[in-house]
Amino acid sequence: MPDPFQLLGLPPSFDLTNRQIEAAYLARVATLHPDSADETAEGIAALNDARAALLNAEVRGQALLETLGGPDAKTCPDLPPTYLVEIMEHRTEIEDDLASNADSARPKWTAWAVAERARIVEGLRPLFAQATRESSSLRRQIRVDLNTLRYIERLIEQLKPDDEHPGSA
Repeated sequence: MPDPFQLLGLPPSFDLTNRQIEAAYLARVATLHPDSADETAEGIAALNDARAALLNAEVRGQALLETLGGPDAKTCPDLPPTYLVEIMEHRTEIEDDLASNADSARPKWTAWAVAERARIVEGLRPLFAQATRESSSLRRQIRVDLNTLRYIERLIEQLKPDDEHPGSA
């Protein structure tokens, strides 16, 4: 994917607001020439992808880490030392709760996962603010936190009722 920051004319930053992203998106869409339908459709598709990427904290973090020269998830699949055990324990508890009473368990665990996501995102803010091309250990820590965020994002997606999953009938 092309650099979403560059496509929308935004500085590479983790601390972009949704309002800033939307304003940049609308400003770029307005520059597309309506007489060239093929170019306009292609340009809007690229801008839509960039907008979606930057509105998602995990994807925005991935893109920013890439611009900083940080490791990708394949070269650094690490998680915090005890995280895998903790998340597996939570998943067992979630499955048990969902099996016994999905109507009350789903909102409870979704709220927990959303709070976890917010905690991780808030922890990433100062790391990205300090990150430079020279701080490889800091970029590695960002990668570990983004890997952790990915686990939580998957959990949030899995906690959606079956009728809210993409592709469900």
